[in-house]
This record gives sequence, C-alpha cells and structure tokens, in this order.
Amino acid sequence: MKIYNKKSFISGITSFLLSLVLLLCCIFETFDIKSVLLMIALFLFGMNGIWRSTSYQMSKQDKVDDLDERNHLIRLKSKSNAFNVTQIVCFILIIAFMFLGTIAKEPFFTYAGVGLTFGFNISMIAEIISSIYYEKHT
Repeated sequence: MKIYNKKSFISGITSFLLSLVLLLCCIFETFDIKSVLLMIALFLFGMNGIWRSTSYQMSKQDKVDDLDERNHLIRLKSKSNAFNVTQIVCFILIIAFMFLGTIAKEPFFTYAGVGLTFGFNISMIAEIISSIYYEKHT
C-alpha cells in the first residue's frame, strides 16, 4: 500500500483514532446517541481519508482541487464573508447584553457584553493589521 497524499492520510488516521478513543470512552462511560453518531462519522471520515490517500487517481484529483484558483477564490470569499458576519453578530450581541445588563440590573449580562467586546476588538485589530499588511505587499 503506497501513500500518495500524506496530508489526507494523516487526517484520515487522526479521524480514525479519534473514533477509537470515543469508542473506548463510550465503553467506560455512558453510551448515548450523539456519541454513537459522532463515532460513526469520525470512522467514516477516517476511512475515506485513508482510502483517498492510497488511491493514485483520487490523490491526484485532490491535489488538483487544492491547487485550483477558483477553489482558492471561493475559500477566501467564504472566509471573508464568515468573518464579516461574525463581527456583525458579535456587535449585535454586545449591544443586546449591555442593554439587558442595564435593564435587568444583572451583572452577568454586562460581563458577557464586556467579554464579547474583547473578542470584537481583537477581530477589528486583526482586520486593520491584515489590511495594512496587504496594502504594503500587494
């Protein structure tokens, strides 16, 4: 058995090992439906990764897909859009928690709002730094 795509092989082995660890945890702890479904999904993803990494044609197709410019563009656009949506939702939650903290006089809401503010500020700083970097290097 020859491995043509090491990245996919390692990913498959990791998923397979995680399914085995989850099986052991379920044996010594309680079995529930979520654990069984997760175990099956991890096992199937692991076997698929191992199978694709040992097949020459599938590994070649995976490498072509990884290098495709259209896939890179789609990935970049989706990450950018997800980042923007996360910032908007975070800002809305900050406003909501601060408003609830003021009305309910419950410090938990205010603390949650302050915590979200830290995350929002980190995302804004990261956006500014990446904008400066890409303006200089593009």
